[in-house]
Amino acid sequence: MKQFFSVYAASIFFLGVSMTAMNNAEAQSETQRNGFVAEEPFKVIKKAFIVKDNEKKIVAEIRSASTSIALFAMELMATTANSSKDSLKHVLPDSREQLRLLPEASNGTDRYVYSTFYCWKLIAPDQLQVQIEWDDITTPQRYTDSYVFLRKGSQWYFSRHGDLVPFRYSLKGYEFKRPCSN
Repeated sequence: MKQFFSVYAASIFFLGVSMTAMNNAEAQSETQRNGFVAEEPFKVIKKAFIVKDNEKKIVAEIRSASTSIALFAMELMATTANSSKDSLKHVLPDSREQLRLLPEASNGTDRYVYSTFYCWKLIAPDQLQVQIEWDDITTPQRYTDSYVFLRKGSQWYFSRHGDLVPFRYSLKGYEFKRPCSN
């Protein structure tokens, strides 16, 4: 009987731990980051919008710009030549010339793909800056650039690059402190 109670107590303990772990896993799978909730139809891209505690005060602007930025990222990934910059819809016409296209991936044929959107900064009431870290297809190679978006009506458009000089690096391990622009 004593052994039965020991097994029963252990079962209850592990059930409680499992339920807590499942609840934590479920909570961690949510797309909420400090008040920013990624929504369809760009949920996969918007899950990569990292909003830190010190950026909480501009979540409304990030949410407002999120669809425009997601569309811009998709368009930029599909753009392979300067001549195709004219077809970009989420870039101001005067800004197309200065837009830096993504470099080729390390294999020389593929493009970089989106990764992480971070270091949000509201420069002016209608100007939002974000850095995008782009992933190489199958390697730890990364490319980071800074983008400034301007609000026109309810849409946000790329207007210029931010003050961070673009850079490439190879990600080593999971802990990496991403530098923010000034």
